[in-house]
Amino acid sequence: MSTSLGNSEWKAFINNLETAEEEFVQGRPAAFLALWSHSDDVTLCGGFGGVERGWQNVTNRLAWVSAKYTQGARTREEIADSLGPSLPILYKPK
Repeated sequence: MSTSLGNSEWKAFINNLETAEEEFVQGRPAAFLALWSHSDDVTLCGGFGGVERGWQNVTNRLAWVSAKYTQGARTREEIADSLGPSLPILYKPK
């Protein structure tokens, strides 16, 4: 991770994301789902073969995808990060 970020809350989030993604590719989506907004306007665009809008639709799609990867693996390569006053940005390759 880039040392440009000093915000401990951001670093804690990234650690939670890493753990959640590891769980997700083992067929356990709960931690990953917990990181998402649970509102009616949450949207998953083009991820895993579809576009979904609304918490229930996004939940269903992500749970379906996670079930496909019960013995999955993942790697992490961070290109850059930036932490502004209201919007953190993390660039990772697809």
